[in-house]
Amino acid sequence: MFIGLLLFCILAFTGVYRALSLGVSPLSRVFWRAANSDASLRFVLLDKRHMQKEIKELRSEISRLESHLLHADMRVQTDTARLFDILETRREEPRVAGILVKPNHNLYNTLIIDQGSQHDIEVGDVIVAHGFVALGFVADVRSRSSHVELFSTNNIQTQVVHVPTGVFVDLEGSGGSMMRFLAPRDLDVAVGDTLALPGSESFLVGVVEDVRFDSTDPVQTVLVRSATNVQELRFVYIVDGYDYE
Repeated sequence: MFIGLLLFCILAFTGVYRALSLGVSPLSRVFWRAANSDASLRFVLLDKRHMQKEIKELRSEISRLESHLLHADMRVQTDTARLFDILETRREEPRVAGILVKPNHNLYNTLIIDQGSQHDIEVGDVIVAHGFVALGFVADVRSRSSHVELFSTNNIQTQVVHVPTGVFVDLEGSGGSMMRFLAPRDLDVAVGDTLALPGSESFLVGVVEDVRFDSTDPVQTVLVRSATNVQELRFVYIVDGYDYE
């Protein structure tokens, strides 16, 4: 009887186990799929949040760049307006002089023009190209010729105005149509800025070509190129009455 009862219990337990296995297996598959679906959903949500963050950062960068472009455009418009003002303030037509000797053909890196004291040329008169670009000033006058010191001549110093800010700076010649000046780091100077002679009859002197500075130096070095190529000129204008000295 005991053996028969034991066999009956074993068979009954085996049937229950099989029934439970058949019932639990589909449920386990359902829970496994649900778990995988939840993980995929969380991955999608995280990826979407990451993309939204990147989109927000890109929009912020676009806004910053648009502000810089607007500022640059305003500076260009301001410089253009000031140059037009310069051209409109001429009191009289300047005289024309021919170039006899150019800087690359003499030892002193100067111009020699074909007018002198017989033509009422005086020391300090400004020599201009194209009607609005100042090249230098008359340094020595002969009877029929004059020597012109260029603003780009080595060690020649000239006080000019940084047009965008209106700040006066001391421009020093470096030779080869190049000049430079030192300025505080907080002065807003950019490539393409213009420099002009001070006064009501301002003339364009040069254009900023490069700005150099060291992170530990409170001063920046600004390189300036003449607004025209002297070697390509045949004639210049003489502007008298300009109180350069």
